[in-house]
Amino acid sequence: MDSERELLKELMAAPPAEFTAVRTRLVREGARDLAKVRKPPLKLWAANRAMAARRDAVERLAAVTRHLQELERSIARGQTGAGAELRSAAADQRRELDVLESEARSQLTAIHVSPSAAVEARDIIRTAALAGAELWSDLAEGVLTHPPDEPDHAVFGVTEAELPRPRVVDAKRQQERFKRLAEAAAVLRAEAVRLRQEAERLQDEAQQMKRRADSAEARASEAESKL
Repeated sequence: MDSERELLKELMAAPPAEFTAVRTRLVREGARDLAKVRKPPLKLWAANRAMAARRDAVERLAAVTRHLQELERSIARGQTGAGAELRSAAADQRRELDVLESEARSQLTAIHVSPSAAVEARDIIRTAALAGAELWSDLAEGVLTHPPDEPDHAVFGVTEAELPRPRVVDAKRQQERFKRLAEAAAVLRAEAVRLRQEAERLQDEAQQMKRRADSAEARASEAESKL
């Protein structure tokens, strides 16, 4: 008999319109634990399917996110010259997220629903990449059953507790360290602003696409009524 994990993969891969029927069949076949799995929202379904379809991008995203987090820790320790590397790595992360968002859009289009949820799927993937551990593992396998909460993290997912505590040093060294930290903070703040602006742009795009989809559905209904 297939493992419970494999059966969960089959269930979560089912198109939303077929989810309930697939769950009922699997439960009747003996997978009773799946009875409590709820139908995922479109954004989560799209995120799961994009991750399952683009393993290459998943692996690259995981690697670059870990690199970004290490850079963030290094900058917090006062390392100099990391700004350019941080910007380059952040661009690499955005590129992989673009790939997975595009795949999510394709998955939604394939089941004939509005692809606007791809924007939210991207947010789910980025949040899971920052969180790592079990959350990332589940999404990477396409079996994440609940959208994750946005973590209270620094820009690239490092918690305050993970950042190194300052050591007692002489005044001159402390002043130099504060200067480096200020420069690093400026880089991180700029990235945070850019991410916020990108999120607003994507939200506007999603709203526009939803309006177009609603308009198309209305025209289709009008055309059907005339047949």
